[in-house]
Amino acid sequence: MAAIKETHHFYPVLFYFRFEDAFYAPSHILLVALDAAALVRTALDPRELGWLQDSAALAELERASALLLRTLNQNFPVRHARSVDSPNSDERWRLRYSQALLRLRDAGIATRADSEAGAHEYVDLRATWEAPIEALALALGFRMEEVDRAGHSGRPRAQDRSGDRQPFARTHP
Repeated sequence: MAAIKETHHFYPVLFYFRFEDAFYAPSHILLVALDAAALVRTALDPRELGWLQDSAALAELERASALLLRTLNQNFPVRHARSVDSPNSDERWRLRYSQALLRLRDAGIATRADSEAGAHEYVDLRATWEAPIEALALALGFRMEEVDRAGHSGRPRAQDRSGDRQPFARTHP
């Protein structure tokens, strides 16, 4: 994350070039990093995995991701999104948390006993970074459904992929 932030700091023109697939977008990368950190903080059993929750690596992942997100949102033409405030957001995030909890348990990873409190904490954490990520995604020509496939219902259909996009320079791998 720190390297991505530094790259965008020294080469700000990178913001205007993107791959067609949201997988490579800074908004997707930031969402994956911040969601993983939020799940480590809220879903894991602190008695067994508290060392990870208190680790410098997790703190650095959160700080570097937050700094990159803030940098991109402050320095580029990003309009703040509104859909995070919808009543469905909390429900969608709680469902995401429940699905992640099940996946962690299926993998044999110790999860916290009080999942309701964990879900509440997860929703609170997610509310701090979802709107700036959505604004960034929209500025790059992506819908949140493309950036956050785990948090939305299904993969967008092919004809839906370019309908609401803003024109941006395209790069090819």
